[in-house]
Amino acid sequence: MKSKMLFFRGLLAAIAILPLPVRAAGLEGFVKVPYVVKDNRYILRCTLNGKPLNMVIDCGAYATLIDKGVFDSAIPKSQQIVPKGVPAKVSANGEPVPVLLARNLQAGGISFGDLPVLVYDMTRNNFFVRNFGRYLESANEQVIIEGLIGLDILRSHSAIIDTTHQVIYFDPTRSKRGGHLGDNMKRFGFKRVQMVQDRYANLEVPCTIQGKPGRMLVDTGAYLTLINYNIARAAGVSVRPSSSLMSGIKVPWGLGVGGRGPSELLIAEPSQFKVGEFSFQKAPVGCLPLDFATDGFLGPDYLEKGHAFLDFGDNSLFLK
Repeated sequence: MKSKMLFFRGLLAAIAILPLPVRAAGLEGFVKVPYVVKDNRYILRCTLNGKPLNMVIDCGAYATLIDKGVFDSAIPKSQQIVPKGVPAKVSANGEPVPVLLARNLQAGGISFGDLPVLVYDMTRNNFFVRNFGRYLESANEQVIIEGLIGLDILRSHSAIIDTTHQVIYFDPTRSKRGGHLGDNMKRFGFKRVQMVQDRYANLEVPCTIQGKPGRMLVDTGAYLTLINYNIARAAGVSVRPSSSLMSGIKVPWGLGVGGRGPSELLIAEPSQFKVGEFSFQKAPVGCLPLDFATDGFLGPDYLEKGHAFLDFGDNSLFLK
């Protein structure tokens, strides 16, 4: 009898940790791919033309980017071509970055096929050296960051990120529309926040910091959640120094090519921090003087505090 009770308790525990909102939403046909979290980055194990690489799931990047060294080793230079209908280079944070055709980019059971990507030497740029460093240390394991999965793939495949269970869902046919989670999430106590694309192709959400309204960029590629020192000061938030240094981002492209050098990371302690109608529990949050028009970045740390689901099919953020 005791063994049967233990069995049923174990079964109930297993059911409790399943992503019930996603199952209830009916995501038939979507491909589920696990990712790993290293130093607050969502790392997706991918392959490019058969060569493995680690890519950060970065909804703060408007386009997918692959490190030049990895790209060159996976695709011989004689086969590197500029895709039809796109420019050979684009400007990212004032720097020209080549656009090339990535062949057979895959993650788990999903194939993204051949698609245009930005190709950039991640080892020589101060943003990646300071923020990603290309190396993430976690549990004595060194992870080399070799690319970013950007909004182009997330949107075209109606991706859904489940931050609690560390999985991402893709529509392999690209035919399914967004909004699959929709009202089903309300039954599980989630609040929906609409993500709106700004003129720089970043995704914004409304926020309230100690009664002061503002807007934040949703950025799964950010190291941590940050609020702008200007809004913290205007809202009368208590701010104290920390011993950390963090490299800021100079231009609101979200791609992160370029940087303005290290700044002292401050710690803000707002009595109220809301995203949409969802209130986070009182806790310290990073604070920096940001030199472009945003009131902050909503990063992986607070997304996970809110058990976030991000539906890029219709730009919905669900928090609980």
